[in-house]
Amino acid sequence: MGFPQIITYRNHRAQIYGRPSRTKKYRTSWNVEGRRIERTFATLAEAKSAAKAALREIAHGQTGSASLTPNEVRDIRLAQNTLRELGVSVLDAVNEYAAAKKLMPDSDLAMAAKKWKDNTSEIKRAALSDVAREYLGERLGKIGKKTHYEEERRLSRVCEALSLDLCDLNKAALELFFSKELGGLSGKSRNHFRQTFRQLFKFAVRRDYLSSEHRLGEVLVNESTNEAAPEILEPEELRLLLEYASSEMLPYVAIAAFTGARRSEILRLRWENVWSIEGFMELESSKTKTRQRRLVPLSSALQKWLAPYRNCSGPVWSGGDGYFHSQCQKLMKDCRITGQNLLRHSYASYRLAQTSDPIRVATELGNSPEKLYTNYNKLRTPQQAAAWFAVLPQTDSKTIQAGVN
Repeated sequence: MGFPQIITYRNHRAQIYGRPSRTKKYRTSWNVEGRRIERTFATLAEAKSAAKAALREIAHGQTGSASLTPNEVRDIRLAQNTLRELGVSVLDAVNEYAAAKKLMPDSDLAMAAKKWKDNTSEIKRAALSDVAREYLGERLGKIGKKTHYEEERRLSRVCEALSLDLCDLNKAALELFFSKELGGLSGKSRNHFRQTFRQLFKFAVRRDYLSSEHRLGEVLVNESTNEAAPEILEPEELRLLLEYASSEMLPYVAIAAFTGARRSEILRLRWENVWSIEGFMELESSKTKTRQRRLVPLSSALQKWLAPYRNCSGPVWSGGDGYFHSQCQKLMKDCRITGQNLLRHSYASYRLAQTSDPIRVATELGNSPEKLYTNYNKLRTPQQAAAWFAVLPQTDSKTIQAGVN
């Protein structure tokens, strides 16, 4: 029989060529998906058998090793052995590799996986509500009661709207929360939520509930609120408040006007904190909003207004919150003055004009230099500041013994 011989199976065909004198082997060939496959065999029977087997596999869609070179077959077997130890099939491994490579075509996948493991594989899965509860528990006693209550209310609203694990929170969900859930609030109120989120995320990173490389903070940039400039008292109005104040209210007015301390901080203040350090008033960490100790200079004006109280001890304000509020309202009504946080705003403005040092004034107030400079810069002149700190008692008052414990 002449060569080449034709072997057929279901419209598929292979050819067998005779033995050349050089190799003395039979060569057979067939096509698989446009690719020519050739093999050599020592006998004609082996060539026919291999050709028929290859054509059957092609016809049944099982080209397998028939279309692969010996090296390729070896590589696949090695890959199978490696993947078998991981319990992964070759097909699953190829699909996963292809999907990852599409996302990072120019990256080394092993390095990317290592970075992922270093930063996210140890993250603990926990519901946002559970992390918020743990966070509030840690903050209890470290911040003021009012601040803690406000954070608790904000986080309660957050957890109602975002029922998921914290590690699953993404920027899109966070942006939707601010635009939809908080859309009706003022910019200032939304910024308060942003601040709470920032603190919660810092806590979550420390406790491994969130990756240190999370990008959620990109959604938490404060928006411009276009707030009106704070109301500021004139020196004559301060004098009016001090002169109309009762003996129990006067220390509060003087301390607020000449240190800028918050109302809550003054109501927790003791006389020992006022006089214990020469030239400074001490605001202990347990009494401040930020839970950080501050030393505020005792200006000459403040020392003169408080001179009658030099022998006092115990709380600067010994009454309750309700009584303080009523007395404060009465004083402002008697002086025909209205507004919120007037004494703190006034001190910040006049003190900044006096020192031109926002970092120093922010430290005295327990505030950030950026916010202080934005709100209070250039609202008052150095000459006006001099007039504010020159508001002094007209006459020497008698020493007050009230409040001695």
